[in-house]
Amino acid sequence: MTDFTANSSVSHPRGFALLPWIAQFFRGLTSGYQAYRTYERLSRKNDSELAAIGLTRADLPRVAAEELLDAN
Repeated sequence: MTDFTANSSVSHPRGFALLPWIAQFFRGLTSGYQAYRTYERLSRKNDSELAAIGLTRADLPRVAAEELLDAN
């Protein structure tokens, strides 16, 4: 049988350096999904409903992209 002992002086494994990158990755996914939802919600409106809020169909990609940029 082999005994294992923990050495408290060992530094954190390099895997912990990935944690900020992983967190940023998921924030990006969330932001992208929110932009997608904004685009989908607006695209379901008819032209007169869009006009009432000052938008046209041509504005929808820009509005979704702005949502994406504002989230970051």
